[in-house]
Amino acid sequence: MVHKTGATNAIYLPRIIQFNDKNKVAAKRYAEIADFIKLGREIVEEKIALLVKYLRGLNGLLNIT
Repeated sequence: MVHKTGATNAIYLPRIIQFNDKNKVAAKRYAEIADFIKLGREIVEEKIALLVKYLRGLNGLLNIT
């Protein structure tokens, strides 16, 4: 069973990343996370988009919607 607070965090994390990616420092950090988990791409915006897609996919696998 997923703890409700954890599930809520998982649901909102992709949206929060998309909101915060307008900040250059935050965008750079999100791109570094995407690099760390080897999502690919060269352009920061593409890396962030893949990170968001990846997190949404994990949520789907864990039945967190």
